[in-house]
Amino acid sequence: MNAPRLEESAAGLLVVDVQERFAPVIFEWANLLARVDRLIRFFRLLRAPIGVTEQYPKGLGATVTEIREALGGDAAWTLAKTRFSSAGTPALLQPFRDSGRRQWVLCGIEAHVCVQQTALDLLAEGFEVFLPADAVSSRRAADRNAALDRLARAGAIVSTSESLIFEILRDATHPLFKSASALVKS
Repeated sequence: MNAPRLEESAAGLLVVDVQERFAPVIFEWANLLARVDRLIRFFRLLRAPIGVTEQYPKGLGATVTEIREALGGDAAWTLAKTRFSSAGTPALLQPFRDSGRRQWVLCGIEAHVCVQQTALDLLAEGFEVFLPADAVSSRRAADRNAALDRLARAGAIVSTSESLIFEILRDATHPLFKSASALVKS
């Protein structure tokens, strides 16, 4: 079986539930924020669609300031939800379909709940799902690791944020190579 490769013209980014109330309890929170920030800035360079979800923002707060600043107003859509999956109903799936993209990089929290259910729903709908292991987390490492294992068995591609960035670029002659390299080094 040939595993899909992430393609610049086919890829979008979904930032799942990186919200204020989660900050004190998420495993390796600072590292998660740094990697999500890196992915957002890279997808902005590509001018690729970026979706953002917020799980019950009335109770869990808005997307954290650092992520809102990284987005710079460039989110293709922001969705407040109560359902754990960001793609679990026809209405929730519509932005993915409307984007014209068939590959989605998912980052955010919690890996074993909202990220996992979103990935499973996208896979069931025929989308290709890529998970940067360093840009998803949960309260406990064991939950994150179990989710990544399950999703890999379900057909998602588990990698790292840096690996996915260079997979899209493919070549050091890509016009965005220097900018992307600077993001990776920062």
